[in-house]
Amino acid sequence: MDVRAIFPGIMLLAGSASFGASAAPPAASMASSASANPDPTVAATVNGEVIRLAEVDAVIRREIRPSTPLTDDQTRQLRQNVLEDLIDDLLIKQFLREHGPAVTSADVDHHLRALSASLRRQHRSLEQYCQETGQTMAQLRDTWSHLLRLQKYVDQRATESELRKYHEKYRELFDRTVVKVNLILMRVPTGSPPGDWQTAREKLQEIKREILAGRLNFEDAARKYSVDPSAAQGGQLGWIARRDSLVDDALAEAAFAMKIGEISDPIEVEHGIGILQVAARKPGTPRSFESVVDLVRECYIEDIRRELVRQMRRQSVIHTVLP
Repeated sequence: MDVRAIFPGIMLLAGSASFGASAAPPAASMASSASANPDPTVAATVNGEVIRLAEVDAVIRREIRPSTPLTDDQTRQLRQNVLEDLIDDLLIKQFLREHGPAVTSADVDHHLRALSASLRRQHRSLEQYCQETGQTMAQLRDTWSHLLRLQKYVDQRATESELRKYHEKYRELFDRTVVKVNLILMRVPTGSPPGDWQTAREKLQEIKREILAGRLNFEDAARKYSVDPSAAQGGQLGWIARRDSLVDDALAEAAFAMKIGEISDPIEVEHGIGILQVAARKPGTPRSFESVVDLVRECYIEDIRRELVRQMRRQSVIHTVLP
C-alpha cells in the first residue's frame, strides 16, 4: 500500500523547502495569530518550525497550476488553503518524528535506489527529479524517511481485524446507503465563550419544540433562523452518504442513527450548532468486506490522519502570518 495515495497532502512536503530546526510541541494550545512585526517571507510557524511563503507558492505552481491569472482575493484564498494543508502535513511529520516507528538510513537508501531505477527508465536522474520538485538531495532523503515512517505507522494500525471492525461499524457507508436530510444551523464562531454555545443550543431546542408542537414547520424555521446556504431551500441538503463532503461528520453520524421524520437534538460542529430532520432513506446494496477492502483501508487510514491532525492542532502553537 502506498500511503501517498491515501495521504495526498503528504506529497506537498516533497517539493517544499527546508522547514528548519525542530522544536518539541508544547503542552498548551494557542490560536493562530500574527506577530507584531512579521517576517514577510514566513507564512506560518508550527511549534517553532517555519513554513515560508515561497513554499506555499511553489506548491501552487507545481500542484495547482492556475490556467489564468488570479485576483488578489483568489491568490490569498488559494494560499490559505494550501497553507492549511502544509500545516497539517507538518503536524503529522512532527508527531511521527517524536512517536513514529524507526526508519534506518538503509531503508531510505533502498527506496531511493528503486526511485532512481524508475527514473532511469524514463531517461531521467535523481538530480533532475530534485530540480523538478524543488528540493535538495538531503530534503529528498528527509521526505522519504517521513513517508516510510508514516507507512510503518499506518501498517501497524490497519490490521485485518481492525479493518473488519471498521467495515462493520460503517457498513452503511460501504453499502452506499443514503439519507435525505434538512438542516438548521446557527453560527457560533470558533473561540466563542461557553455562554454563546449555550445560547445557541437553547434557541435550537426552542425551535425544535415549536416544530414538534405544530406551530412551525422545519422548512420555514430553516429559512428564518439557519445560516447554512441551504436555508433558502428550507434547509434541504438533499441526499447524503455516511461520509459526505456536504456535511460535518457529526451531523452525518447523527442522521444515520435517526428515524424518518425525527428531529435531532442540537449537534455541535466546527463552526456552530445545528439540528437535523431526516426526510427519507435509500438502503444500499450489502457489500462484503472482501469486495470493498481497499476502500475500507483508505477510509480507515483517512480517519487516522484526521484524528492525528485534530489532536496535534489542539496541543500545538500555530501562528499564521499570510499577507
